[in-house]
Amino acid sequence: MLRRWHIQWAMFWLLFWVSAAAAQITIQGGSQGNPRPAGPQKQPPSQVTIEYQMTPQQAARLMGFVDEIIAFDSKATGLPVRGYVERQITNRDELKKLAGKRMQEEDAVQKMQRSSAVLKKFGLFPRDFDLQRFAIENAANALAGYYDPRVKTMYLLNWLPPSAQLPTMAHELDHALQDQNFDLQKWGETDDPSANGPTGGDPSEQRAARRAAAEGHATAAMMEYLLAKQGKSLRQMPVLSPDMIQRWVDRFTHTATTQVPPLLLREEMAFPYLYGLAFVHQVLRRAGKEQAYSGIFKRPPENTRQIMEPATYLAHEKLAPLPMPPLETLLGKGHEKLDSGSLGEFDCMVFIKQFGTPEQAGKMPADWRGDYYYAARRMPAAVEKQSPAGGQDASLEPKDVALLFVSRWASPSAARAFASFYRATVARRYSDAKPVGALGLGPPAEVEAWATDEGKVTVQVEGSLVVVLEGFDEETASRVRAAVLKVDKQ
Repeated sequence: MLRRWHIQWAMFWLLFWVSAAAAQITIQGGSQGNPRPAGPQKQPPSQVTIEYQMTPQQAARLMGFVDEIIAFDSKATGLPVRGYVERQITNRDELKKLAGKRMQEEDAVQKMQRSSAVLKKFGLFPRDFDLQRFAIENAANALAGYYDPRVKTMYLLNWLPPSAQLPTMAHELDHALQDQNFDLQKWGETDDPSANGPTGGDPSEQRAARRAAAEGHATAAMMEYLLAKQGKSLRQMPVLSPDMIQRWVDRFTHTATTQVPPLLLREEMAFPYLYGLAFVHQVLRRAGKEQAYSGIFKRPPENTRQIMEPATYLAHEKLAPLPMPPLETLLGKGHEKLDSGSLGEFDCMVFIKQFGTPEQAGKMPADWRGDYYYAARRMPAAVEKQSPAGGQDASLEPKDVALLFVSRWASPSAARAFASFYRATVARRYSDAKPVGALGLGPPAEVEAWATDEGKVTVQVEGSLVVVLEGFDEETASRVRAAVLKVDKQ
């Protein structure tokens, strides 16, 4: 998944149905002073917003709820409480300062600059979108209480009424239980190398699936907490349908920032919570409480496909390896590696949704069986590398990026369908794209090419494989293409 660039603002993300509006007292009414003229009229209400501040008594009461709610979570999920959870009241300024500091660390800046250029190359970000600015603004605007596994502490907020924090506490304290039983941070960063074969050896799909399992687990605990007040349980409720998930995504992922978040960001902010909840819920209904609440930590899902399609997880599906050739060695000094990873079934769905129809996005991704991408910067011989946080990375643009994207599909016909779709996106991603016909490597229907100001783009189908090259010179593209097909047949 393209989560290699994903900055960890999720700990600050206010869970969808606990609105940040609860942090404020809003007074609405007509304008003051002048009497209203007679007759029907439309007048926008005036609005005064007052920041809420918790009293010391409320803070003490909120701290006391921690033990009560973690006991509820333990009973609901079956994960035992194995220790005391530290708790601390914090304020908005402290969290804003922490968020801003982390977003501006040199390593984070470099990753965002490189990842942003790659995402723009794919067409998943607008060319003028500023990812770093969005990340900082979003972290500052979407703060929530959270459990930090590094210091084993539950952070509570002094600007939300206690009643508004209880559902969020049920979610976050479930993370504390996960941590006590499975060492959450280590578990989330661990991957099974044998499961990375379908993504060219890249672990990002596996880690995205684990995060969705953990967040879905915590969201399920929160739902159990809310439903218990009505005498119901999650197992009794219908599973979230894809249409319902999409309605929630559309409703709750338009953040209050100076830039409109691209579709990919909105979908990925929702993925671990909504798709993760639907995954845990389906495992709960089909395999029972133990498998849903402890089993998914003992046998984690391997990719976003298993999160989106829980039946593949329950069936222990194993995808065939899709090996990536040694591209860094193959490309040599003429290219500097920027990024590599995997889109996965979920990001492929977002790509198809962005450039296609809802029907295509609903059907085509299910045929995904593996992928990887490799992005490099073309390096003129006279250019020396500069510091990561400035210099070249600071001015990195999509035109500087050469991209390889290889994907495997369920059948040759499914591969041809995706290749046809991808070809239709070329003219939309490159305004100057001009078809230059087939390359002579196979039937015209299997290989097509376009000339652009950023270099040649080719899309080739080889059996169930789709090979896309963008921005490489002819000689390099030919060498990379041959290497990709060779390792796939070994």
